Amino acid sequence: MSLTACAKPAPSVTVFSNANSVHSEAVCWAADCSQATGSAAGTATLAVTPGRVIGISVDSEVAEAGWQPAIVVNGQTQVLERNVIHKRYWRMTFPESTRGSFPAGGFTIQIVSNATTDGNRGAWFFTLTDAETTDNA
Repeated sequence: MSLTACAKPAPSVTVFSNANSVHSEAVCWAADCSQATGSAAGTATLAVTPGRVIGISVDSEVAEAGWQPAIVVNGQTQVLERNVIHKRYWRMTFPESTRGSFPAGGFTIQIVSNATTDGNRGAWFFTLTDAETTDNA
């Protein structure tokens, strides 16, 4: 009997809101993930409440490389933290101004790891939906 080598899983990211969380491995974890794009299809989905905290937790490997969260609004990426983060956890209050104005497919949160000078090292995508609409449906 012989053993075969198993590929190490890609690093993962977890997004928390209210009492819920979603977990996802990287969509891309390579020397250059600059072309990685996310859409609502196939991404982890989490219901969030405007005015409440959302948190993002990354694996140690991602924290060491550095990472940045961004939100995609109307096809435009808006960085949520200007400085590269080297911690395993980051949080923010989801804007109260989004109350009642979520797009039909929700917002896309994009996490990008900045480990190389050639481009992004890793990419994760999550869809955030309106918890208030979901709870009342």
